[in-house]
Formats: sequence, structure tokens, C-alpha cells
Amino acid sequence: MVMEFAHYDYPDWAMKSMHLPQLKEADFRIPATKKTKVRVMRIFPGMVHTTEEIFEVEPVAGSLQADAARDLVKVANLYRHEARPEVTKTKGLGFATGLQFKPNTAFASTVSHDCHNLQVIGNDDKAMALAANELIRVGGGHCVVVDGKVEALMALPLAGLMTLESVEVAAQQLKAIEAGLKKPDAWLIQSK
Repeated sequence: MVMEFAHYDYPDWAMKSMHLPQLKEADFRIPATKKTKVRVMRIFPGMVHTTEEIFEVEPVAGSLQADAARDLVKVANLYRHEARPEVTKTKGLGFATGLQFKPNTAFASTVSHDCHNLQVIGNDDKAMALAANELIRVGGGHCVVVDGKVEALMALPLAGLMTLESVEVAAQQLKAIEAGLKKPDAWLIQSK
């Protein structure tokens, strides 16, 4: 950037777009009492398409779990906008594969075209809740949790989509998110 932008005070509604309570591990629970065949989205890193696979998942303590050894992560999509009467289903849970996260890893983001809800991907409900709650706290953005700790956080408080930081600060934060996602101990198997 070759020029400074003048400060602008955004309206409250634009800065407070995370209309979610603090989440708990239980919010990511998928109840089940018997071995279940589940549809799983195969993600291809660096690509925009996905495919469907079927996994058999054995419940543990009454719920279906992610499984790092099988490269099976949970995916949660949580409606984060103001309540509207026509919006009745505010949470979706499912599974994905292809990310190769090591145990206790999660990624959360409010940049998720076209709905920009809070999306959380991980293989541990506690790590998923931590990543989600960090974004609720800062008003949206991106968060990487590795080994149950916040590895990188980029706050995007303007509508949960844009930063108020300088280009230099935003670039460093984005590099930290990318480094957190590429961190060798975040992956079971190194990406090629």
C-alpha cells in the first residue's frame, strides 16, 4: 500500500456478527449407539472439488468420534448471524477426510463462501471448541489449534470477514495461520 487509510468507525452491527454463545465439547457431539456408516467428504488439498466416501464408525461413549489414525475429522457448520424466524437449522455436523491432522488439532474460520458461518474442522471436540470460542471472542476470523493450544489466530472483526489491522500486520497474521496449518507436528503425514 502506498497510502494510509483514514480511520473509520464502523457501526456496531458490522462489528458484532458472532451471535453464538460460548461452545462446549458437547456441541460437537454426534450421538450414536451402534456402528454406523457415515458419508465422508474427501478433501483434496489445493483443489476446490470434493468427493464422497463411506466410512464405518464405531461409537465411543455414545457418540461418533473423529479418528486421526484413519484421517477422519469432524466438520461443524454453525449459523453465526442474527436469529431469523425462517432459519431453523443452525448447526450441521459431519465428517471429512484428506487433511491428515494429528490428534488434538482443529481449524476454525468465519470465511466460508457463500454463507460465512462459523466452520470448524478437527479431530478433537475440545480443540474444536477452543478454536470456535477464540473466533467468537475476537469477532470472527481464522484460528489454528495444535496439541490443544492456539497456534495462530487472525481476528477479522468487521463482519467476521475483514481485519482492521494494517496490511503489514494482516500479512503477518495470515502467514502465521498458514504456518500453523503447515506446522510439521500438525500433520500425521507430510503433504507432498
